[in-house]
Amino acid sequence: LKQRKLPACAKKTLQEPGVIVIKDQVTECIDCPFDESLQDRVRMVVGLEHERRIFGMMSVLLRRWFTPVEEEKKLLEEVARDIGFALYSIEIEEETRRKERLLQGIYNAAPGAIGLVSDRVIKEVNDYLCEMTGYSKQELMEQSIRILHLTEEEFKVDWNQLETGIKTSGIGRVETKWQRKDGKEIEILLSSSSIEPGDISKGIIFAALDISERVQSERALQQSEERLRIINKIAHIFLNVPEDRIYDELLEVLAEATESKYGIFGYINEDGAWVCSSLTKNVRERCQITDKDI
Repeated sequence: LKQRKLPACAKKTLQEPGVIVIKDQVTECIDCPFDESLQDRVRMVVGLEHERRIFGMMSVLLRRWFTPVEEEKKLLEEVARDIGFALYSIEIEEETRRKERLLQGIYNAAPGAIGLVSDRVIKEVNDYLCEMTGYSKQELMEQSIRILHLTEEEFKVDWNQLETGIKTSGIGRVETKWQRKDGKEIEILLSSSSIEPGDISKGIIFAALDISERVQSERALQQSEERLRIINKIAHIFLNVPEDRIYDELLEVLAEATESKYGIFGYINEDGAWVCSSLTKNVRERCQITDKDI
Protein backbone atom coordinates (compact mmCIF):
# COMPACT_ATOMS: atom_id res chain seq x y z
CA LEU A 1 0.00 0.00 0.00
CA LYS A 2 2.88 2.37 0.71
CA GLN A 3 4.07 1.72 -2.85
CA ARG A 4 0.54 2.57 -4.07
CA LYS A 5 -0.02 -1.02 -5.19
CA LEU A 6 -3.05 -3.16 -4.45
CA PRO A 7 -2.68 -6.52 -2.67
CA ALA A 8 -4.06 -9.64 -4.34
CA CYS A 9 -7.32 -9.58 -2.35
CA ALA A 10 -8.09 -6.02 -3.49
CA LYS A 11 -7.39 -6.88 -7.14
CA LYS A 12 -9.68 -9.87 -6.85
CA THR A 13 -12.41 -7.69 -5.33
CA LEU A 14 -12.27 -5.38 -8.34
CA GLN A 15 -12.57 -8.33 -10.73
CA GLU A 16 -15.24 -10.40 -9.01
CA PRO A 17 -18.61 -9.26 -7.60
CA GLY A 18 -19.77 -10.06 -4.08
CA VAL A 19 -17.76 -11.20 -1.06
CA ILE A 20 -14.30 -12.73 -1.53
CA VAL A 21 -13.23 -15.28 1.11
CA ILE A 22 -9.48 -15.60 1.81
CA LYS A 23 -8.81 -18.79 3.78
CA ASP A 24 -5.03 -18.85 3.50
CA GLN A 25 -3.38 -15.43 3.36
CA VAL A 26 0.08 -16.86 2.73
CA THR A 27 -0.87 -18.50 -0.53
CA GLU A 28 -3.94 -16.48 -1.59
CA CYS A 29 -2.86 -12.93 -0.69
CA ILE A 30 0.84 -12.37 -1.13
CA ASP A 31 2.14 -9.10 0.37
CA CYS A 32 -0.92 -8.87 2.60
CA PRO A 33 -1.05 -5.48 4.40
CA PHE A 34 -2.17 -7.11 7.65
CA ASP A 35 0.29 -7.93 10.38
CA GLU A 36 1.87 -11.38 10.15
CA SER A 37 0.37 -12.30 13.53
CA LEU A 38 -3.07 -12.09 11.92
CA GLN A 39 -2.29 -14.25 8.92
CA ASP A 40 -3.83 -17.30 10.55
CA ARG A 41 -7.26 -15.71 10.26
CA VAL A 42 -9.92 -16.21 7.62
CA ARG A 43 -10.86 -12.99 5.82
CA MET A 44 -13.94 -11.80 3.97
CA VAL A 45 -13.27 -8.93 1.55
CA VAL A 46 -15.92 -6.87 -0.25
CA GLY A 47 -15.86 -3.68 -2.33
CA LEU A 48 -17.54 -0.49 -1.14
CA GLU A 49 -19.51 0.25 -4.28
CA HIS A 50 -22.35 2.49 -5.44
CA GLU A 51 -23.65 2.87 -9.00
CA ARG A 52 -20.78 0.73 -10.35
CA ARG A 53 -18.19 2.90 -8.72
CA ILE A 54 -15.72 1.54 -6.17
CA PHE A 55 -14.98 3.85 -3.24
CA GLY A 56 -12.80 1.38 -1.36
CA MET A 57 -12.82 -2.10 0.15
CA MET A 58 -13.71 -3.59 3.51
CA SER A 59 -11.95 -6.59 5.03
CA VAL A 60 -13.26 -8.59 8.00
CA LEU A 61 -11.02 -11.00 9.91
CA LEU A 62 -12.52 -14.18 11.38
CA ARG A 63 -11.24 -17.00 13.56
CA ARG A 64 -9.96 -19.88 11.47
CA TRP A 65 -12.51 -22.26 12.97
CA PHE A 66 -15.32 -19.92 11.76
CA THR A 67 -16.52 -20.77 8.27
CA PRO A 68 -18.52 -17.99 6.58
CA VAL A 69 -21.94 -19.05 5.28
CA GLU A 70 -24.20 -17.30 2.76
CA GLU A 71 -26.09 -15.43 5.48
CA GLU A 72 -22.91 -13.77 6.77
CA LYS A 73 -21.85 -12.97 3.22
CA LYS A 74 -25.18 -11.31 2.41
CA LEU A 75 -25.05 -9.33 5.66
CA LEU A 76 -21.54 -8.11 4.82
CA GLU A 77 -22.68 -7.16 1.30
CA GLU A 78 -25.55 -5.10 2.73
CA VAL A 79 -23.22 -3.30 5.14
CA ALA A 80 -20.79 -2.63 2.26
CA ARG A 81 -23.59 -1.22 0.08
CA ASP A 82 -24.69 1.08 2.90
CA ILE A 83 -21.13 2.33 3.40
CA GLY A 84 -20.69 2.77 -0.37
CA PHE A 85 -23.88 4.83 -0.56
CA ALA A 86 -22.77 6.90 2.44
CA LEU A 87 -19.39 7.63 0.81
CA TYR A 88 -21.18 8.55 -2.42
CA SER A 89 -23.52 10.90 -0.54
CA ILE A 90 -20.60 12.56 1.22
CA GLU A 91 -18.89 13.11 -2.12
CA ILE A 92 -22.06 14.58 -3.66
CA GLU A 93 -22.50 16.92 -0.69
CA GLU A 94 -18.89 18.05 -0.96
CA GLU A 95 -19.28 18.62 -4.70
CA THR A 96 -22.49 20.58 -4.11
CA ARG A 97 -20.80 22.78 -1.51
CA ARG A 98 -17.85 23.28 -3.84
CA LYS A 99 -20.17 24.41 -6.64
CA GLU A 100 -22.03 26.73 -4.27
CA ARG A 101 -18.73 28.30 -3.16
CA LEU A 102 -17.66 28.62 -6.78
CA LEU A 103 -20.93 30.29 -7.79
CA GLN A 104 -20.79 32.60 -4.79
CA GLY A 105 -17.25 33.56 -5.75
CA ILE A 106 -18.39 34.32 -9.31
CA TYR A 107 -21.30 36.44 -8.04
CA ASN A 108 -18.99 38.44 -5.80
CA ALA A 109 -16.06 38.84 -8.19
CA ALA A 110 -17.80 39.30 -11.56
CA PRO A 111 -17.72 42.94 -12.77
CA GLY A 112 -21.34 42.81 -13.89
CA ALA A 113 -24.89 41.98 -12.84
CA ILE A 114 -25.33 38.23 -12.27
CA GLY A 115 -28.11 36.18 -10.76
CA LEU A 116 -29.44 32.65 -10.36
CA VAL A 117 -33.04 31.62 -10.91
CA SER A 118 -34.80 28.30 -10.40
CA ASP A 119 -38.24 27.87 -11.96
CA ARG A 120 -38.02 31.62 -12.72
CA VAL A 121 -37.67 32.45 -9.02
CA ILE A 122 -34.61 34.46 -7.95
CA LYS A 123 -32.26 32.42 -5.76
CA GLU A 124 -29.11 34.56 -5.84
CA VAL A 125 -28.03 38.01 -7.03
CA ASN A 126 -24.82 40.00 -6.69
CA ASP A 127 -24.29 43.60 -5.64
CA TYR A 128 -24.00 44.85 -9.23
CA LEU A 129 -27.50 43.62 -10.06
CA CYS A 130 -28.89 45.28 -6.93
CA GLU A 131 -27.18 48.53 -7.89
CA MET A 132 -28.52 48.30 -11.45
CA THR A 133 -32.13 47.70 -10.40
CA GLY A 134 -32.28 49.74 -7.18
CA TYR A 135 -33.55 46.76 -5.18
CA SER A 136 -31.79 45.30 -2.16
CA LYS A 137 -30.81 41.65 -2.12
CA GLN A 138 -33.48 40.92 0.48
CA GLU A 139 -36.16 42.48 -1.75
CA LEU A 140 -35.19 40.28 -4.72
CA MET A 141 -34.50 36.91 -3.09
CA GLU A 142 -37.28 34.31 -3.58
CA GLN A 143 -39.20 36.73 -5.82
CA SER A 144 -40.28 35.86 -9.35
CA ILE A 145 -37.94 37.38 -11.95
CA ARG A 146 -41.16 38.97 -13.26
CA ILE A 147 -40.52 41.75 -10.71
CA LEU A 148 -37.91 43.24 -13.06
CA HIS A 149 -39.92 43.09 -16.30
CA LEU A 150 -42.30 45.76 -17.53
CA THR A 151 -45.27 43.50 -18.29
CA GLU A 152 -46.39 39.93 -17.75
CA GLU A 153 -46.39 39.34 -21.50
CA GLU A 154 -42.81 40.57 -21.98
CA PHE A 155 -41.69 38.46 -19.01
CA LYS A 156 -43.16 35.28 -20.51
CA VAL A 157 -41.90 35.98 -24.04
CA ASP A 158 -38.36 36.80 -22.85
CA TRP A 159 -37.95 33.78 -20.60
CA ASN A 160 -39.52 31.40 -23.09
CA GLN A 161 -36.93 32.63 -25.60
CA LEU A 162 -34.08 32.32 -23.08
CA GLU A 163 -35.04 28.79 -22.07
CA THR A 164 -35.49 27.72 -25.70
CA GLY A 165 -32.01 29.05 -26.50
CA ILE A 166 -30.51 27.11 -23.58
CA LYS A 167 -32.18 23.87 -24.69
CA THR A 168 -31.12 24.21 -28.33
CA SER A 169 -27.64 25.74 -28.13
CA GLY A 170 -26.72 25.88 -24.44
CA ILE A 171 -27.00 29.68 -24.24
CA GLY A 172 -30.03 31.97 -24.31
CA ARG A 173 -29.85 35.67 -25.22
CA VAL A 174 -32.48 38.36 -25.53
CA GLU A 175 -32.65 42.16 -25.54
CA THR A 176 -35.43 43.44 -23.32
CA LYS A 177 -36.43 46.19 -20.91
CA TRP A 178 -36.34 46.11 -17.13
CA GLN A 179 -37.99 48.50 -14.72
CA ARG A 180 -35.97 49.75 -11.77
CA LYS A 181 -37.49 50.09 -8.32
CA ASP A 182 -37.83 53.85 -8.92
CA GLY A 183 -39.88 53.18 -12.08
CA LYS A 184 -37.14 54.06 -14.58
CA GLU A 185 -36.94 51.79 -17.63
CA ILE A 186 -33.54 50.44 -18.70
CA GLU A 187 -32.52 48.54 -21.82
CA ILE A 188 -31.02 45.14 -20.93
CA LEU A 189 -29.10 42.42 -22.75
CA LEU A 190 -29.77 39.13 -20.96
CA SER A 191 -27.49 36.11 -21.42
CA SER A 192 -28.27 32.84 -19.67
CA SER A 193 -27.11 29.26 -19.29
CA SER A 194 -28.20 26.28 -17.18
CA ILE A 195 -26.04 25.13 -14.27
CA GLU A 196 -26.38 21.52 -15.44
CA PRO A 197 -25.96 21.32 -19.24
CA GLY A 198 -29.33 20.82 -20.91
CA ASP A 199 -31.29 20.72 -17.64
CA ILE A 200 -32.91 24.05 -16.75
CA SER A 201 -34.70 22.48 -13.77
CA LYS A 202 -31.40 22.58 -11.84
CA GLY A 203 -31.27 26.37 -12.17
CA ILE A 204 -30.33 29.07 -14.68
CA ILE A 205 -27.51 31.55 -14.18
CA PHE A 206 -27.94 34.83 -16.03
CA ALA A 207 -25.92 37.96 -16.71
CA ALA A 208 -27.58 41.33 -17.32
CA LEU A 209 -25.88 44.15 -19.21
CA ASP A 210 -27.30 47.68 -19.21
CA ILE A 211 -27.26 48.73 -22.88
CA SER A 212 -29.43 51.83 -22.50
CA GLU A 213 -26.72 54.20 -23.77
CA ARG A 214 -25.95 51.97 -26.74
CA VAL A 215 -29.63 51.69 -27.69
CA GLN A 216 -30.11 55.46 -27.37
CA SER A 217 -27.04 56.05 -29.56
CA GLU A 218 -28.33 53.60 -32.17
CA ARG A 219 -31.74 55.26 -32.19
CA ALA A 220 -30.20 58.72 -32.49
CA LEU A 221 -28.06 57.48 -35.39
CA GLN A 222 -31.09 55.96 -37.11
CA GLN A 223 -33.06 59.20 -36.69
CA SER A 224 -30.15 61.21 -38.04
CA GLU A 225 -29.82 58.91 -41.04
CA GLU A 226 -33.57 59.12 -41.64
CA ARG A 227 -33.53 62.95 -41.54
CA LEU A 228 -30.61 62.98 -43.96
CA ARG A 229 -32.45 60.60 -46.29
CA ILE A 230 -35.54 62.86 -46.29
CA ILE A 231 -33.44 65.99 -46.89
CA ASN A 232 -31.68 64.29 -49.82
CA LYS A 233 -35.04 63.24 -51.29
CA ILE A 234 -36.43 66.77 -51.00
CA ALA A 235 -33.27 68.25 -52.54
CA HIS A 236 -33.55 65.75 -55.41
CA ILE A 237 -37.18 66.77 -55.99
CA PHE A 238 -36.40 70.51 -56.19
CA LEU A 239 -33.45 69.91 -58.48
CA ASN A 240 -34.86 67.29 -60.85
CA VAL A 241 -38.67 67.11 -60.74
CA PRO A 242 -40.77 69.35 -63.07
CA GLU A 243 -42.53 72.26 -61.33
CA ASP A 244 -46.03 70.89 -61.92
CA ARG A 245 -45.14 67.69 -60.02
CA ILE A 246 -43.03 69.13 -57.21
CA TYR A 247 -45.85 69.43 -54.67
CA ASP A 248 -47.12 65.91 -55.37
CA GLU A 249 -43.62 64.45 -54.91
CA LEU A 250 -42.97 66.48 -51.74
CA LEU A 251 -46.31 65.43 -50.25
CA GLU A 252 -45.47 61.77 -50.90
CA VAL A 253 -42.10 62.09 -49.14
CA LEU A 254 -43.53 63.88 -46.10
CA ALA A 255 -46.48 61.47 -45.78
CA GLU A 256 -44.00 58.58 -45.76
CA ALA A 257 -41.76 60.29 -43.19
CA THR A 258 -44.68 61.04 -40.84
CA GLU A 259 -46.28 57.62 -41.50
CA SER A 260 -49.55 59.36 -42.36
CA LYS A 261 -52.01 58.51 -45.11
CA TYR A 262 -53.57 61.97 -45.00
CA GLY A 263 -51.72 65.02 -46.31
CA ILE A 264 -52.23 68.47 -47.81
CA PHE A 265 -49.44 70.50 -49.31
CA GLY A 266 -49.84 74.17 -50.21
CA TYR A 267 -48.82 77.76 -49.63
CA ILE A 268 -50.19 81.24 -48.85
CA ASN A 269 -50.18 83.54 -51.89
CA GLU A 270 -49.56 87.29 -52.01
CA ASP A 271 -53.22 88.00 -51.21
CA GLY A 272 -53.01 85.97 -48.02
CA ALA A 273 -55.11 83.17 -49.41
CA TRP A 274 -54.32 79.50 -48.86
CA VAL A 275 -53.50 77.72 -52.09
CA CYS A 276 -53.72 73.92 -51.96
CA SER A 277 -51.25 72.62 -54.49
CA SER A 278 -51.52 68.94 -53.63
CA LEU A 279 -53.42 66.55 -51.40
CA THR A 280 -53.48 62.80 -50.94
CA LYS A 281 -56.22 60.60 -52.36
CA ASN A 282 -57.34 59.73 -48.84
CA VAL A 283 -58.05 63.38 -48.06
CA ARG A 284 -59.98 63.86 -51.29
CA GLU A 285 -62.12 60.78 -50.66
CA ARG A 286 -62.64 61.72 -47.00
CA CYS A 287 -63.80 65.25 -47.93
CA GLN A 288 -66.25 63.84 -50.52
CA ILE A 289 -66.39 67.10 -52.53
CA THR A 290 -68.70 66.52 -55.48
CA ASP A 291 -69.56 70.04 -56.71
CA LYS A 292 -66.08 71.48 -56.84
CA ASP A 293 -63.13 70.77 -59.04
CA ILE A 294 -60.05 70.02 -56.97
